[in-house]
Amino acid sequence: MLVLPGIDQADITHEEAVALSAAAMNELAALAAAENVTFLFEPHVESVLESPFDTLTFLQRNPALKIVLDYSHFVAQGYEPADVDPLAPYAGHVHLRQACRDKLQARWDDGVIDFPAVVELLEAAGYSGYLTLEYEHDPWMDCDQVDVMTETIRMRDEIRRLLAASE
Repeated sequence: MLVLPGIDQADITHEEAVALSAAAMNELAALAAAENVTFLFEPHVESVLESPFDTLTFLQRNPALKIVLDYSHFVAQGYEPADVDPLAPYAGHVHLRQACRDKLQARWDDGVIDFPAVVELLEAAGYSGYLTLEYEHDPWMDCDQVDVMTETIRMRDEIRRLLAASE
């Protein structure tokens, strides 16, 4: 089960919104675990957890929670990929797409995410789950400005090459 961590609300502080998110997600994670269902949340642009630093602190305070790790949500906001790296041990699932500052979804040649380094980091962290390619054609955040098929195929081929080389 995948959820987003919520958004800031006009009538409460950011800290209160994060605390509500923690309470709700911990309760959902416990309910999911009782049914042998994996519960994950995705730190996300425009959510209460859009900073990799705040997300790391949140995860350290809520050890039962795991994330869907997607570098693009952080990189698009101007964070460096290295700022996101400490989140790798908390990954329960991974989304892959190229990104750069101000672009949640970028063409391969315009992106700044070093996917060989990301795959190596995930392997070192013991991640053995799926790597999901997440290119989408959507006007939200200009995600309709790249050829989804071309970029998906490019990412697929690169990830296949990386995984084959690490075997």
